[in-house]
Amino acid sequence: MQKKEGIKMSGKPEKDDDEIQTGIEAILKPTPEEKYSEEGMIRESQRILGRALVNYFSGQLGNELLKPVNSGLGTYLSTLGPFTLQIYPSFTGTNAVQKIALLSDNSTELMKKIYAAIFGEYVLKTNLFSNQDSQVNLTSIMSEFYSASRYFQLDIRLSGISTHPLILAMSLRPENRALYALAVEHAMKKNNLKHCIDGSLFEQICQNIAPTKSILEVAEIYQIKNLKNLMNDINQVINNYGCWKK
Repeated sequence: MQKKEGIKMSGKPEKDDDEIQTGIEAILKPTPEEKYSEEGMIRESQRILGRALVNYFSGQLGNELLKPVNSGLGTYLSTLGPFTLQIYPSFTGTNAVQKIALLSDNSTELMKKIYAAIFGEYVLKTNLFSNQDSQVNLTSIMSEFYSASRYFQLDIRLSGISTHPLILAMSLRPENRALYALAVEHAMKKNNLKHCIDGSLFEQICQNIAPTKSILEVAEIYQIKNLKNLMNDINQVINNYGCWKK
């Protein structure tokens, strides 16, 4: 059957099958109310950041291969990794590196929210999370983490460093990453943010930060009004990467 061209009766342009929108662009159109929930935002950011982490370890974000991504590591990186890993700069003497380490203070309340959004709310009925514990031991709540954990505590040398906007998100506090990751993808899809790889590392960092407009547009979708903590966190990340100014 010949494909029709032009405008559908709904007044919207037709799309080919391979042009079906995903991610934040799909969320921007009218959708069921749950799409705008905090759980929906966590799941979508987990998809975005999880994919970026797998690409980062595989050397597909302008950096060299860090480690082979086996099934255990891949599962961890694409699920809890976006909220429990930290990737940040370190400068000692003349040695500037990008560190990969586990967050040492995984809040039980935040992790319960993240875990339920990703794996389902049944986890809240199990004993994986104790109300008496203020922090979470990842080994006890995700079997794949144990096999993946030996890949962490890495110091990434110059050839392995990535300044990709989504990798910069991994320097933020976990509670700020979901909104920021959606803002990055939104900005990149609208060509308001590109992965800059020119200039010094610090210049790249400054160019690869999500625009304020994109942050506000996503915040409006999810009706998030407390943005000052996120903005302060972003400024702190830029300041931390200041060790790469030279």
